Amino acid sequence: MQEILLVEDSKTQVVLLKRILEPAGFKVDVVHGGSQALRWFETHTPCPVLTDVTMPEINGYELCSRLKKIPGFLNVPVILLASLRGPEDLTQILKSGADGFIYKEFDPNYFIPMLSSILMSHSSDSRDNRSFELKFSESNISLSSLALKNILMCSFGTAVYCREKLESSKIKT
Repeated sequence: MQEILLVEDSKTQVVLLKRILEPAGFKVDVVHGGSQALRWFETHTPCPVLTDVTMPEINGYELCSRLKKIPGFLNVPVILLASLRGPEDLTQILKSGADGFIYKEFDPNYFIPMLSSILMSHSSDSRDNRSFELKFSESNISLSSLALKNILMCSFGTAVYCREKLESSKIKT
């Protein structure tokens, strides 16, 4: 059973996410904000983090940036739960140092494969993980080749999921 820390301020979304994650074999620890997550890691071994983006105090982008600066945390996956309203969201995801993102859609047929793919990629592809600069949406962003690969995979997976969802809604009408 893989342990994962869920950082989510909405109790309703915690319940929904636990209903998806636990049957898929995840041991889910929950904290309700970025500050609590930082305190949690003072007494716990680093484990993958799944964090909401929109939270009071410390948002998911800032939490990710802070976690990635902690010694021993660089190789621990941090995955953002994002609504993706536009290119600025993708810019923030890239700048935060996130290892991937999952579109905030609670369909287990989308959610679990995306999460598993990010975690598997992170554990198996750390051999050649060079850093480079990327200019994206008027921002210069430093990131690793693994992070870029995961963000591209997440973007493609989300686009396919949204297209399929749109197509199925057209068939129903």
